[in-house]
Amino acid sequence: NINIMKNLKNLFTLLILVVITSCSKDSDTPPTSVAPIAITPLSSTDIYIAGFTRNINNKEVPTIWKNGVPTILPSDLNVLTLVSKVFVSGNDVYAINENDDTNSILLWKNGIIVQTIPNSVAYEFIVVGSDVYILGQTANVFKIWKNGVETILTNNSFNNFVLKMKVVNGDVYAAGSERVGTKNIAKFWKNGAATAISNTSLNSFVDDFEVVNNEVTILFRERNDATTETLKVWKNGNTVTLESGLRFDGIGNGFIETVGNTQFVVTQQDLGSGNQKIILFKNGIKSNISSGTLSYFPRDMKVVGSDVHVLATERNIANSANTTIFKYFKNTQETILLNGFGGSFFNSSMTISNNGDVHIAALNKYFKNNNATILLGVSPEATGIFAVN
Repeated sequence: NINIMKNLKNLFTLLILVVITSCSKDSDTPPTSVAPIAITPLSSTDIYIAGFTRNINNKEVPTIWKNGVPTILPSDLNVLTLVSKVFVSGNDVYAINENDDTNSILLWKNGIIVQTIPNSVAYEFIVVGSDVYILGQTANVFKIWKNGVETILTNNSFNNFVLKMKVVNGDVYAAGSERVGTKNIAKFWKNGAATAISNTSLNSFVDDFEVVNNEVTILFRERNDATTETLKVWKNGNTVTLESGLRFDGIGNGFIETVGNTQFVVTQQDLGSGNQKIILFKNGIKSNISSGTLSYFPRDMKVVGSDVHVLATERNIANSANTTIFKYFKNTQETILLNGFGGSFFNSSMTISNNGDVHIAALNKYFKNNNATILLGVSPEATGIFAVN
């Protein structure tokens, strides 16, 4: 087993040499390497990035970078294993895998696998002190595990979706939709107890939620028919309609965050002909973040003060290669971070440190205030990011 956080200076240096040297050997399907550029260590903020690199068998292996220095986590080297998220609590570094060939949830603490949940997949995890909370799914049943003890949230229906979790003042919240009969009902759970919030005669799906001053606010949409939806916000039993006639191409393509007295909602609006734009509702007032001439998908959103930071992918569906562009928006000012790669989706993550620096991880790069650095390792790919100020 590899211990991530002990003896970092010696161990990290050794691991880099082992990984880069071993991956340069011949294999049946040699991976593509990129010229690494070291990330300058940060004086006030430590940046942890979760993702994977490849071994000599061309298999993805779980990897964490701290300030640019990679560490390979222990795993079955013959099985594709991907780290999806990293979380730091005190002096301990936790990581969790995403849906991969292990067919299990793996939890690493300081480089050692400390928990395995078989036949399950994780979507969120949060660490508070030494307590580890995991939101995941076993078969069709969604659950929350606290230190390995499970709480069942949903029934075993096929179309359940519970993808968001928060821990506030010791209370554990989750939000999503549960299939009841022929309809998906939007709900939230507090310490395992469910509250339904949507019209039970319509299919409803939760995109995001927040808990502020012990009040739960949920962004969700009700599907009116095959082509239109109504975007709504529920708070303390009261529901406000933001707009009707919207349509989305995936559950979770929306974000909500309240700062002071201002509520920010970022989501995607379908314009027809395969085009979507990213829109902002600020206290219910709608404006555009992106144009409506291409296909835009919001991937992450953070609000600092009055500034709205959004990660998005853009695709030109008229292009036969379906070329994808990865962009960062600060309010409506856009910056192209990655240009000209195939595919419609990839993992990306953003965090903003206390000094205002914007940190983004996507594909094989780390961006600090839009300045790119290539991650070390063989064919690296980032999936999550965490800042320790």
